[in-house]
Amino acid sequence: MGEHGRRDLAPAQASRTSPRARNRTEGAVPLVERVLRTNAATFSGALLGEDDVDLAEFMRGCREFRDTILAKMGSFTTPAAKQVSDNLAKIETIYALQPERFRSMRAILEEEVTSQMHSRMRASGLADPSAAMGLLWARRGLQYWIVLFRPLLDGTGGPPGYHEAMAAYEQTIGPYNGWVMRNMVSMTARVTPAGHGLMGLAPSNEELLEDMRKWTEAVGSVLARGRRLHEVLDLEDQTKTL
Repeated sequence: MGEHGRRDLAPAQASRTSPRARNRTEGAVPLVERVLRTNAATFSGALLGEDDVDLAEFMRGCREFRDTILAKMGSFTTPAAKQVSDNLAKIETIYALQPERFRSMRAILEEEVTSQMHSRMRASGLADPSAAMGLLWARRGLQYWIVLFRPLLDGTGGPPGYHEAMAAYEQTIGPYNGWVMRNMVSMTARVTPAGHGLMGLAPSNEELLEDMRKWTEAVGSVLARGRRLHEVLDLEDQTKTL
């Protein structure tokens, strides 16, 4: 069919569409993507062998988490999204040197240990920037959301608000923050909308809970491996930020 024929097709179809049908289309409820379920599958793909993590897939999961889940929850997650980006940049700087070899989280961390990059850790903490530092804070950031979701999943709480956000923070990130960061987090939590925008992550409450459970299980498995690798290599830094 020529160009002229293609131009005529749309008007002809539109003229045959009844006003009632057009109203139904215009008033249709937008499809809500199940982004938690999708992200859970990505993180599940990051499990490597019996006790390692595929770093490329882990970073893909983090980007996906930032660009779909956090973005859908609302603008209040902007600081969290920036932290994801900052952590990824630290990991990617080392990963880019030998992508095939450093696809293994164990390999990239062992390389940093062997190179003596973290030789002053006991005195001043992990070298920063470094893959170890980026992975450490990426893990803590994701763990925050696992803890925040937990009361909804076990039936001990409802949609999270300020107090739930601060409780999750104290269990995951708070112990490693100084007073400057703690004050900033408290201020952000006070302006966070009730429910944290979670209902925008699934079409229904039942599907949201199902997806949250899959996400926490998948991400939790990956984070557990990451923590063990940091501990075995003596990279579990307890130093506080400002």
